[in-house]
Amino acid sequence: MSGEDELRIAELTAECQKNKPVKVYKTKSKLADLIKEGKNKFRTKYKFVVYCCTDRNGGDDQYLHTDEDLRRVIQLHEGNVLRFRLTNAAPSEDGKNEPLTIEQSHSVVFVIGNEEDTENNAIKQLKYAGQLKGCVFAIGMPDLHAGKGIPIGATIMTQGVAYPQLVDNDIGCGMSFVQTSIPRGKLTTNKVRKMADKMQSIDGPYYTDREDAVEACSKSLQWGQRLLEPLPKIEPHSHYEKLGTIGGGNHFAELQEFDEIYDDETCARHGIDTSKVHLLVHSGSRSLGSHYVGEFCNEASKTMKTSPYPADTSSSLFHDYLSNHDIAINFAMRNRHLIAKRLMEQLTPGDHADPVCKIDIIHNFLEQVEIDSWEEMRCMANQQGLFPKLIPHLGNRAEKEKTVGWLHRKGATPTTQSKILVIPGSRGSLSYLVEINPQAQHGSAYSLAHGAGRKMSRGTARARHRAQFPNPRKLLQTDFGSVVVCDEKDLVYEEAPPSYKDIDSVVDCLTKIRMDGGDVEGCDKKSLVRILATLRPILTYKYKDPNSGLSRPR
Repeated sequence: MSGEDELRIAELTAECQKNKPVKVYKTKSKLADLIKEGKNKFRTKYKFVVYCCTDRNGGDDQYLHTDEDLRRVIQLHEGNVLRFRLTNAAPSEDGKNEPLTIEQSHSVVFVIGNEEDTENNAIKQLKYAGQLKGCVFAIGMPDLHAGKGIPIGATIMTQGVAYPQLVDNDIGCGMSFVQTSIPRGKLTTNKVRKMADKMQSIDGPYYTDREDAVEACSKSLQWGQRLLEPLPKIEPHSHYEKLGTIGGGNHFAELQEFDEIYDDETCARHGIDTSKVHLLVHSGSRSLGSHYVGEFCNEASKTMKTSPYPADTSSSLFHDYLSNHDIAINFAMRNRHLIAKRLMEQLTPGDHADPVCKIDIIHNFLEQVEIDSWEEMRCMANQQGLFPKLIPHLGNRAEKEKTVGWLHRKGATPTTQSKILVIPGSRGSLSYLVEINPQAQHGSAYSLAHGAGRKMSRGTARARHRAQFPNPRKLLQTDFGSVVVCDEKDLVYEEAPPSYKDIDSVVDCLTKIRMDGGDVEGCDKKSLVRILATLRPILTYKYKDPNSGLSRPR
């Protein structure tokens, strides 16, 4: 970084501290685009300062030229500062400083899915994760796609060390499946349009008094399968302002009704009433998770040079992170509860009951696990349809060898939190209610796809769909006749249904992949899930300008 750049950063810092407006810091690289994307992702109007860090020598253009060469940690800090920390992630194109090969690192790396459905950058990122110190395996789900240096739709296990950055900023992000009192078939397209037109924004603070938010979070809450413990008081208080808000990116809340029901009896046995409309909420810990990851990175960078930072799992650094990680998960679930409450107060104004969450699944988190069925993972990796070049190196592991380690999930749905779960499509496609096959989960490391997964980057989606649909309003009604609420043009283009993979193909992988094991003896034929029903979208909430009217407590 040049002296001029360092001076400009110092000026920006001073301007933020003085609470003055801050201009976008533009460079020849794509830094300005990263800033815009980050502000959109976290739905923040904060002023910002940008810090650029790298382990590689050279100027901005050398290390800020592709997403593949970056690991980005977006951190929302106290006050008005939005900080982007950019550090070197993947090996350079010239091959210098190449990390260990998969064979040398003795890690298991494979993808559940078809090669033609998975972008090359995502595979490279998964392989890179498999080369990290302490990595035992890195498994991509059918919805695997590239993130900012780390793969999304992946499950990664390590021993001795853990990598909070593999979970990323939105700790606790997940989905809640909430039953409403609305009968199936009651909401016609005209009724839905009127509901959308009258809908108030939930993208501003719900509580007008921060102490009300603190008091609400200090109480236990039953949400889905969990009884949430009272939250300790969170600092800074500004995080409470995010409670009950969706956020940007791929987060949403969607009214859905059952389309095809294949096993109503099993649905009923799990407490799912297929005669009712349901609300699916996808959101996370908002600014709080990012704040905790930022604290970890700041502390780790004092003694470590290379990101992602490996935290010794016996260290106080890791245990401090883990404590904050659990708080962020609690906060994220409360956030989904409040999102459902805010929307249901508008959609069913005569029903004053608290939302009933039937399923809540977290897909961004870290947990300690024990793997004791390596033969099933070997079966999964050796079946047809997986990548021959990523067939794992299992070394001399015994088939029944027990391995205790830390499982990092980033956009990967655990099979251990519920017997049934919803795998959503894009806003213009079906979602699937599936039952987990408990006897077939070892080979996929107790993880499944969390959705369709992106097919194209946000930048590509914006450019392509802007050219195809100059008027973004044409994208606010889907082929199903469902309505999309989104006031932000860029987000409409980025989240258009063609931006995502075909959800039917993703679920097909989970139902048709069978652990026949190829040449591996002793493998039973087991599919990962069984489809119980499909759900079609009715109304999808993405973002509405708070100036149009803000949902508040009754």
